[in-house]
Amino acid sequence: MQDVLNDPQLAARHHFVELEHPIVGRYVVEANGLRFSDAPMTFRRPAPCLAADNRETYCDLLGLGEGELDELTRDGVLA
Repeated sequence: MQDVLNDPQLAARHHFVELEHPIVGRYVVEANGLRFSDAPMTFRRPAPCLAADNRETYCDLLGLGEGELDELTRDGVLA
């Protein structure tokens, strides 16, 4: 794998992206292989931790009340 990570052609094409995750730490992922000049696609953040987006997802997007979310979390229904 080190040969691939150190390949000059892949490096010139920015094929790998280094990200920082709060639990995993620093790690390398492959960037999207498709390249569009008018729509660059990059990774800006690592995957969220389990339940990190619960409030935004359940309350803001799905309309669940804050109290209901707290109750479901307290009862172990949601992480």
